[in-house]
Amino acid sequence: MAFCPTCGTENADGTAFCTNCGANQAAMGGAGQPNFTPVTDGGGHAPSGTGALSPKLMGAFGHCVFRNYGNFSGRASRTEYWGFWLTFIFVVFVFAFAIAMAAAINDILTGGLAIIGGLAYIALIIPMLAVTIRRLHDSGRSGWWYLISFVPYVGGIILFVFTVLPSEQKVNQWGGPPRHE
Repeated sequence: MAFCPTCGTENADGTAFCTNCGANQAAMGGAGQPNFTPVTDGGGHAPSGTGALSPKLMGAFGHCVFRNYGNFSGRASRTEYWGFWLTFIFVVFVFAFAIAMAAAINDILTGGLAIIGGLAYIALIIPMLAVTIRRLHDSGRSGWWYLISFVPYVGGIILFVFTVLPSEQKVNQWGGPPRHE
């Protein structure tokens, strides 16, 4: 038996991914004893909302933009995906409100805010695509399924359904299950 160097879970020898956290055992040298004592809730599980890799709403946005900006490989949990999108939508509404208020004050200020908002949106296109493709990977689908969103009327609905489906709880070709659902 070998222990995962990330979470300390005991895994069978030769296991490619940790059965608990999904970490790649071959890349981390997952043999031997863990060199730390995992923090648990008493039942052997990590407490909810702990650790650097437990993105929740606003944290999911930062996680996707700063840590996984152009990462199209791997898997994204529903929490990561919907946290990113809900935060993005909230920021867009706040920014639109600021532009509307600026329009009442000064046209030059409105134009400046609109340019900044447009540049920010362009910069966020890659994380939007990346988190969606990783979410498709998590439900066992290729990222090419994103193209179904271009089918009129039903494409967006089908993509939405794919993103709300639960994670595959087994290792698939894109890695182990996400750490937090």
